[in-house]
Amino acid sequence: MLDNNSCAQTNILTSKEMANNSPTRGSVMLLTLVLLLLSRKIGLVDGHKVTATSISNHNYPVEEHTVITHDDYILTIYRIPSSPNRSHLNRAGRRAVVFLQHGILSASDDWIINGPEASLAYMLADAGYDVWLGNARGNTYSRQHKHIHPDTSDFWRFSWHEIGVYDLAAMLDYALAKSQSSSLHFVAHSQGTTAFFVLMSSLPLYNEKLRSVHLLAPIAYMRDHSFILSKLGGIFLGTPSFLSWVLGSMELLPITNLQKLICEHICSSSSMFNFLCSGLLDFIGGWGTRHLNQVRRLPTV
Repeated sequence: MLDNNSCAQTNILTSKEMANNSPTRGSVMLLTLVLLLLSRKIGLVDGHKVTATSISNHNYPVEEHTVITHDDYILTIYRIPSSPNRSHLNRAGRRAVVFLQHGILSASDDWIINGPEASLAYMLADAGYDVWLGNARGNTYSRQHKHIHPDTSDFWRFSWHEIGVYDLAAMLDYALAKSQSSSLHFVAHSQGTTAFFVLMSSLPLYNEKLRSVHLLAPIAYMRDHSFILSKLGGIFLGTPSFLSWVLGSMELLPITNLQKLICEHICSSSSMFNFLCSGLLDFIGGWGTRHLNQVRRLPTV
């Protein structure tokens, strides 16, 4: 997380400045290409898992659970069963259940990364909920299968459809069974909402297991997007090409030791180059957005 160092804040350009600064945009695009190229040569980070450690460090109870899907993917999900600050119980003597599902290229870390005062998972636990954090197949917490190795292409033959009908279904059933509840509140972001739409339309009986649904940046259709890779990806990815070699024809943008090094040294609040890392968010999500917190946009894991 960025500190209050005035030098660090000065180096963070606003989205509008980034959009109007063509040299900066060019630098970001060049840096992105270089990082993608180098990441193909740098090994994966071993055990880059922070959800449980971070929750524990903030003195919240945390449980790690393993869920096996119908098609044999092995998922790791987390639970914050209570809060050190409050102990609300429902009429049956149990907390109401809420399930949080991350978006694309993300994980359960997203819901706890900003600490107890600014992260939804902690805030819900403090409000009296039994909080569950999901992890879809293929992310850093769910890279296992009963029969297929993640280094093979067969492991990666899935889309948000499988995440919906297999992963979400299995995780929701597991959370309900463990908490001895018949229904839960559901929160999802981005691709997590797409998987939710798939599940609800494919297996409508799951609608009966929901008490409320809260979808952040929901995606049902692909339109009005400005990210160039989203336009070219469908053409080049999945077939032998330079782009498929750079981005990977199996796992997309895996976490590598190089990325970890970049985050620790170049993207730190004290680095004079951290504006490039901020610019990467604009490059990926679209230039000129006014909805990012300019000070807290580069949290540190």
